[in-house]
Amino acid sequence: MSNLSIAPTTKLQRIDGAVSVDMDGETVMMDIDNGSYFALTGSGGYIWAALENPATVEEITQHVREEFDASGFDSVEEAVAEFVGDLVQNGLVIEVA
Repeated sequence: MSNLSIAPTTKLQRIDGAVSVDMDGETVMMDIDNGSYFALTGSGGYIWAALENPATVEEITQHVREEFDASGFDSVEEAVAEFVGDLVQNGLVIEVA
């Protein structure tokens, strides 16, 4: 879990050195620079795809609400921000201007 606070209006994008592939509904990623592997399912893969281009947590949250049934979550924005914070802490996503 991330303890990094990401503001809803912070514009983020995944790093150039990360490659990913969809394997039967699971997104498998590798950070070429440090050799780390990650696997994402469900909304995680969707969020990763959304970060191909610069986007804010606010924008991504709206897309997640539109794409997935988020009625069981009290705070979709909080969950998205936490997940994106994990990606930032792992060096897979960076802040862009």
